[in-house]
Amino acid sequence: MVQAQLPSTQRGVGYVAGDDIDTEDMYIGKADTYPVGTLLTPSVLSSYAGCKVVGIRFAVSQNMSGSRVFLYKVENNSIGDPMLSQSVRRASAGWNDIYFNNNYTYDLTGEETLLVGFNYVETEEMVEAEKGALCTAKNEVSNGFLLYTTYNNREGWYSMESYGNICVQLIVDITSLPGKDIDFTTLLIGPRYKKKDNIIDLFALYSNVGRDSISTYSLAYQIDARTPVVKDFEGMFESGSWEVEIPIPEDLAIGEHSFRVYVNSIDGEPALATRNDTLTTSFCLYANPLKRQKHYVEQYVHYQSPYVPYLSRDLDPLAAKDTTMVLVNVSAAGNPLAVSKAANYEDLYAYTYPSFTIDRFYFYGERYIAFDVNDYVTIMPGFAAEAIKDLLYEADGNPSFATVDILPQYDAQSRRLQLEITGDVSEDALPVFGELGLTLMLVEDSVVDMQAVYNEQAQRTEWDYEYVHNHVLRHVLTASVGDRLTVENGRFTASYEMTLSDDWQPENMTVVAFVTKYADRVTDDNVMSMDITNCNSVALRNVVTGINLVHSSQFTVHNDMVYDLTGRQIVKSSNRQLRKGLYIIGGKKIVK
Repeated sequence: MVQAQLPSTQRGVGYVAGDDIDTEDMYIGKADTYPVGTLLTPSVLSSYAGCKVVGIRFAVSQNMSGSRVFLYKVENNSIGDPMLSQSVRRASAGWNDIYFNNNYTYDLTGEETLLVGFNYVETEEMVEAEKGALCTAKNEVSNGFLLYTTYNNREGWYSMESYGNICVQLIVDITSLPGKDIDFTTLLIGPRYKKKDNIIDLFALYSNVGRDSISTYSLAYQIDARTPVVKDFEGMFESGSWEVEIPIPEDLAIGEHSFRVYVNSIDGEPALATRNDTLTTSFCLYANPLKRQKHYVEQYVHYQSPYVPYLSRDLDPLAAKDTTMVLVNVSAAGNPLAVSKAANYEDLYAYTYPSFTIDRFYFYGERYIAFDVNDYVTIMPGFAAEAIKDLLYEADGNPSFATVDILPQYDAQSRRLQLEITGDVSEDALPVFGELGLTLMLVEDSVVDMQAVYNEQAQRTEWDYEYVHNHVLRHVLTASVGDRLTVENGRFTASYEMTLSDDWQPENMTVVAFVTKYADRVTDDNVMSMDITNCNSVALRNVVTGINLVHSSQFTVHNDMVYDLTGRQIVKSSNRQLRKGLYIIGGKKIVK
């Protein structure tokens, strides 16, 4: 296969290193022209800020005619018209360097996201031979191989997971870069929460972003302000990875710690201080977790998205069956059911509708805190439920540092709701979080309002003006980021009250409470540390019908009247311990 090395003043920028090709002859199976590409984010492009894009290069495994290269800017998760689209009469087997016509260039800011690709032409001969021309390289990344096609009557870009990165790069003029420079592009250290007998599983990706080749270099990692550990490397490279298992120091205290990697030296000289020569993350060391009560699943929905009903079809039954899961649907700003105080949740987490978070927790190795399953829910009933169950199982491994219990009282005549929130706090909580915050919500089922739905028989999207929405966020009683909790002797107590809107049906409502780290403001800078440490919920239907509280306890009988659920009084003696069961004691329902 023909290889085409670039001049020393230019570099191929993307997820494929140099002229690497690991898999050849991939085919789709239907003769047609398919746009393929890769999504380059600021993590890759920021090292080349100020450089000019002068072309696009791509690799195919056999000669191909009638192609085209293209370049799009992606803004607000939307792809508009191409910045550049240029025809390619003939592509040869191997790498093809396509320079832009009419001296066209694009100046990189390093903050943009670009979709770069080419048209792959699959012929009838390729289909018959079961041998196409697509090429990929290993070290797959999210959106490293995108295919534009129609799938289940939906036209758009689809991520081809597990096939590697498509062999396409930007051709960038690097004459403005320093001579020798290395940048980190990725830093992962395993799960955020670690016990002392765990390890720091370091995985870092880096690349040569200077003009010159490099013979030797050293990288270092550092925990907090401790003595750095330096590792020497040899060999010329364009990109590389650093993988090592690091024992947690025995004298490291419980709480949050910083971890950074940085470039120490290049060819025997101290490394230049550049924007990406250092990456920093954090982890939390703990020893005394508390019992997990429930997981919080927050779904970001839009009344114009026909995928919302499909996801609700999967999740509503799961939420009804799984008592460890609390589901809350947050409507996008401008929607009929939107809650203004919840707009910052959408800004922080939602990248498409619907999407969802589990405990607002970042799962190791994922691209976002939120997930979506929109490509699957229309054709794979139950897929979303299974995906969330898998994530809930994984989230069970995260420790909880506080409990949260809810005592509601409701007056039907005044529609006044009073809430007392209490909980235990682990001795690890304050070292890990600094301060704790409580968020308190009201959620309602069986809310009738408009929703876009997909008519599968007619194959079009329609409006359903009598659509029944469940788990609808109605109100946030606390600050949207949570109210600061006062912890005394390992406990907290907080009281709230409000009058329910006449439009709400209290028998269909649920109180949801959860505890997080407290912050005056949640932004992209601290959102990774704002996961939910515990959650609980109480349905108001029992309160509305006269049962004020459900306790789970080792309740000891004193002088209260005790009845079973048939109304029969239990004969007892003073201070007798009840057997396990469900009782009415002193007007309260007791689960023992």
